[in-house]
Amino acid sequence: MPVIIVYGIREGEELDIPELRKKLRENIANIEELKLSENQISCIFPAEYARPPFLFEKIVFVRGLFARAERTPEVRSMMARAIVAVIKQFSPNDFVECFVEPFNMEEGFASSEV
Repeated sequence: MPVIIVYGIREGEELDIPELRKKLRENIANIEELKLSENQISCIFPAEYARPPFLFEKIVFVRGLFARAERTPEVRSMMARAIVAVIKQFSPNDFVECFVEPFNMEEGFASSEV
């Protein structure tokens, strides 16, 4: 299950986090090659607020995206572009970067069933 971590939320920034989370999940789930459903995608917005000189940047890391043959560099780039596009809808004046880090489950993974 990938985790989308968005850094750079400014203190007092008017940002609809629930709606941003929803749009990120929808847009990622719409990339068929990823074979993910919306409920398999976690989005985290750390409470560490941006301070100068990073006031107008959003930096995004995608972690825990299990490496699979169909998740090629092109597909991961498509995912990164989709994430940047969604964040730009909510923060049009910010610089946005997204890094997608594939994860090999053999490196260590555990999960609890809910």
